[in-house]
Amino acid sequence: MHHLFPTYSHWHYPALAARVAEVARAHALDYRALTYRELLTAQQTFPRAMGQRPN
Repeated sequence: MHHLFPTYSHWHYPALAARVAEVARAHALDYRALTYRELLTAQQTFPRAMGQRPN
């Protein structure tokens, strides 16, 4: 959300996320929202995966 609205306080993100999801649906766009736990997991697993040698 901070990439779309960099000057907005993070306190507004839940309301903004709902609106962004609504607009995405209206325009047939994929919109994926992660839970806080999913976000933390992704932030830990992505760098680990990028550090692996290619097959």
